Amino acid sequence: MFLVHLIPESVGPNALTLVGLLLAAAYLLAVWYRTSPYLILFLYAVSVVVDAVDGLVARASGRVSKLGAFLDSTCDRLVDAIHAYSLYLLGVCAEWEAYVFMVVAYTVSYARARAEGLGLSMSGVGLMERGERVIGVFLTVTLALFLGAPYARPVFLALLVLTLITVAQRIAYAARNLGRSE
Repeated sequence: MFLVHLIPESVGPNALTLVGLLLAAAYLLAVWYRTSPYLILFLYAVSVVVDAVDGLVARASGRVSKLGAFLDSTCDRLVDAIHAYSLYLLGVCAEWEAYVFMVVAYTVSYARARAEGLGLSMSGVGLMERGERVIGVFLTVTLALFLGAPYARPVFLALLVLTLITVAQRIAYAARNLGRSE
């Protein structure tokens, strides 16, 4: 990815992870204060790009670390919560629906982490991995900002259902591949 070459060597991957989180927080504030839809989408997009680049920078610079992996995953969960709450603030869903979406998104990530902790690779398992969810939320936010929440709601509901299906897919995959011995 060409973006990796645009980042100075002095900027480490962990710093990028934290910058991505701060940009996501700025996105949430922009939604909260109903600023320009263009600013909201810009902050969302930049936070997501920075989040995607941190791991690439770590690998390209040879600075992959367990701390970095932990920090990245932890910040990703915080950003997932920000994204879910922003959909509520935009009127796309009820507060409880935003909560359910957040829990289901967390469960997708937890299922992967737990299975991989048991030695089972989960890469590519399920319809809605984090990248797909991020794109789905971006589409939902865009529709809410420019057409209105009623137009964004069906996309949100599809995103929620597909994320639930992903949880089921990961559980089924783990059940098939981890066996039932204790």
